[in-house]
Amino acid sequence: MKEQRKHYYTDQKIQGYFLAALIALELLLAGLLMIYLYYEVNSIIDSHLYQMHSVQSTSWGEIFSLLGKSMGGFVLVNLLALYLAHLLWGRYVRQTISLFSAGLDKVLDRDFTDSPELKQSHHRLVELMARWLQKEQRRNQQISELLSRLPAYEGKSIDKADRETLKQTLNEYRQLLTNIHG
Repeated sequence: MKEQRKHYYTDQKIQGYFLAALIALELLLAGLLMIYLYYEVNSIIDSHLYQMHSVQSTSWGEIFSLLGKSMGGFVLVNLLALYLAHLLWGRYVRQTISLFSAGLDKVLDRDFTDSPELKQSHHRLVELMARWLQKEQRRNQQISELLSRLPAYEGKSIDKADRETLKQTLNEYRQLLTNIHG
């Protein structure tokens, strides 16, 4: 049976904001460009009203020049918006990777203490790691508490009641060691 997994390499929430901002920018730019072109083309037509059909008229050249400049400005604003989105997205990804790496370093160091910076993250994977670290902290505290009970039996003869208590403690210990994901 083929194992299927879904991988999300994106953050749909922040990319949704980027998409909404881009659509709003495009609508604003298109509206402003149409208003600008309307008034500029009208002024060109008004200035050449009686020469429009003349062979020497430069009105069409002025209109096409205006259209070229307007489209160039439109493309330039879009490129600047994309560059800004690229910078913001890159900063967000670097911040998320930095937090995730800090969490991995804590795991490698077997440091399960609370990390406020991991809890304040807005990325799903970092939040999952923070919750897992909290579970591991609780599990390790339970293991430490169980292990602290064991020296009471050292060098002492164990009767049947103590043996049952010790057996129960060791079973709890085994369960905590094998139940990594719980």
